[in-house]
Amino acid sequence: MKGIAVLMIVTLLSAFLDWRRGVHFALFLVVVEGVIRKWILPGQEMVILFLKDAVLLVAYIKYFSEYGFSRFERLPKPVILLIGISFVIGAVDSLNPALSSPIVGFYGMKAYFFYVPLLWMGMDLFDNPKRFEGLLKFQLTLAIPVFVLAYIQFFSSADSILNTYAASMGEKMDVVTVGESGNIRVTGTFPYISGMGCFVNWITLLAIWSYLFSATKRLRTLGLIVLVMAIVAGLMTGSRSVVFFQLAFLAASLWVSRKSKQAAAGATLRLVFGGAVIGIILYKTVANQAVDAFMERLQGLQDTDVSFWGPLVGIWDMAKLAGIGGYGTGATHQARQGLEQLLNLTSLGQTPPAVYEAEYPRIMVELGPFGFAPWFILRVFLMVFPFIISRRVVAPALKSFCWLLGISMMLQYTIPNVFNHVYSLYFWTLAGVPLAMLQWQSRSLFPPPPVGHRIPAKPERAKV
Repeated sequence: MKGIAVLMIVTLLSAFLDWRRGVHFALFLVVVEGVIRKWILPGQEMVILFLKDAVLLVAYIKYFSEYGFSRFERLPKPVILLIGISFVIGAVDSLNPALSSPIVGFYGMKAYFFYVPLLWMGMDLFDNPKRFEGLLKFQLTLAIPVFVLAYIQFFSSADSILNTYAASMGEKMDVVTVGESGNIRVTGTFPYISGMGCFVNWITLLAIWSYLFSATKRLRTLGLIVLVMAIVAGLMTGSRSVVFFQLAFLAASLWVSRKSKQAAAGATLRLVFGGAVIGIILYKTVANQAVDAFMERLQGLQDTDVSFWGPLVGIWDMAKLAGIGGYGTGATHQARQGLEQLLNLTSLGQTPPAVYEAEYPRIMVELGPFGFAPWFILRVFLMVFPFIISRRVVAPALKSFCWLLGISMMLQYTIPNVFNHVYSLYFWTLAGVPLAMLQWQSRSLFPPPPVGHRIPAKPERAKV
């Protein structure tokens, strides 16, 4: 434990000295969290979660000591208003008497709002194109060992030490397999399948944009390699939503690359034919079992599993049960039981009604209709916001990232933003990138065009 304490001190000190490094380290910790929880320190989930959040908290303190809230004021007024209303309602609801303790409410507040500052910090986190390129290199390079581990897990037996989930409150979970084939649904370096699926989706976005629009050949090559690996890993998760996202996003990417004037020469054709050749090779070697396993899982598909409106089902029913104020922030959070056991609060508070697995009905139960409305509108607005920014940037590469980010967010609207910290951390971090790109334009920091391409010498000024 002394080693862990030293590691925490060094990590927190590093985040305080360089808040940007702290944010990147938090993104690293969320990826390797499962490694620590499953194999290094099993059962110490609170320590790992605390470390990641503590690193971000120190980075926040350092950032706000330098910049204050000046960047927050640059956000669109609707975003400021919706964040403010949601925060006030959430703060009041954290004291809801239906909760066993305000501690549960404060933890629920963290799930809603702790990563929100990354939205406006992005303007300084990526204050020039080189810093954003650094994020791409770091995340795409980090994805390679994650996917390699997933491949090894897939071809290992269910009782292998590699195929295990993180124990929550000392309770171990059985590994999920697919049908009669017995193939494992991989988790990679994440505690559970949900985290791995979110990571695959976000990496797919970064890999495609890097391959189509990066200014360096090395990053374009890295993007293509990681993209193919992500597609195979998506199949191995056995998650239908992940595979459907990848198929839809690839189709959208082809449209964006055709629409853009700065996609790498022949990138669209290479994306189709090169990806097909590599895919065939992988299918003949390692991916055939993944495809077969996914098809077997697909046979059990129900209409409600892929319904676009599925996550919204139950909102009205929960509104009638929640009343005006709901049951309080954190009432349906998966960590509530652990906190109550730790603090011996299980006999206190009210038990919320049985809720749907989807996030939106759960938020309705926690915040009630008056808290649900601004939070839901905020998420919808943030999904549309990249498209709004795309109308104000001139460089085709920047415009294309805004399009791809907006499409990615819309396709992932079913994924929890409050109850899935992996998705939430990436969501709020990348949501700030379009704002940073808008600043690049105002400061004439356009990234250099890919080799063999040209952009207009005098681009048309964006109307602000």
